[in-house]
Amino acid sequence: MKNVRVCLINVLSTADKEEIESIGLSSIAAYLRSKNIETYFTVYIPSCETEIPMDYDLYGLSLFDISAEITFNLAQKIKSINPESLIYVGGYLATSAPDEVLRDC
Repeated sequence: MKNVRVCLINVLSTADKEEIESIGLSSIAAYLRSKNIETYFTVYIPSCETEIPMDYDLYGLSLFDISAEITFNLAQKIKSINPESLIYVGGYLATSAPDEVLRDC
């Protein structure tokens, strides 16, 4: 079985860049690392031109109403470069409006 490589991305808009800590994603990263799963964790702020690795198997993106468009655009970019990758989203918006998120993705 192939070793899965996971990239977790806390997606922030320029409006909320002061709040970069993500307890949810940090907890997921810690769990995956405890199971020896290669995990890369980063913060994505479009205005900072953050480099996102495009060769991972699974991407976990944060999804909040203030950064939803940024998250959707990043997911599309990842899929255009790495169509075999799986993309998951989580966060307040994904939890409170899952049907709309699936429809809009």
